[in-house]
Amino acid sequence: MIQDTVRATLEDLIEDLQALASPEYLDSIAEAREDYRQGKTVPLEDLPEETARD
Repeated sequence: MIQDTVRATLEDLIEDLQALASPEYLDSIAEAREDYRQGKTVPLEDLPEETARD
């Protein structure tokens, strides 16, 4: 059980490192943060139910 938890944690870490090595991914994070600062976001509870589940 502990071994499975460690394995899952390491897999998550590897995925995070791969994502952070992607310039496109980092650009998308910067764009999302800028959208948030400019108020271009909608609270999850304001989205139609079918959209919130996707």
